[in-house]
Amino acid sequence: MTAEKRGKREEVLYSPEDVPPWYMCILLGMQHFLTCLGGTVSIPLILAPAFCLGNDNESNLVKANLMSTLFVGSGICTMIQSTFGNRLPILQGGTFSFLTPTFVLMGTALFNVN
Repeated sequence: MTAEKRGKREEVLYSPEDVPPWYMCILLGMQHFLTCLGGTVSIPLILAPAFCLGNDNESNLVKANLMSTLFVGSGICTMIQSTFGNRLPILQGGTFSFLTPTFVLMGTALFNVN
């Protein structure tokens, strides 16, 4: 059923050109950040065993570099998308789609470190 058939009329609160009040911007920004944080941090942590990284200090530095690279790449892609793209306030983050091919490649003899 459509909104008109139910007797309600659904309206969009904000269009891409509208600017919400400052307090709403802060709340929505924090919600956006917390939503993307789990996916952005978990990808390097899932990839770490495939890269033969342990839990020593040097491996933790490599994990931190992987995370910071993902954050910088996400930031650059988001800025490009929000400036030249469709200008929607969305985050261009990492994807879990490439984890399986990465694990397959890291399991080949070419990348075997043992």
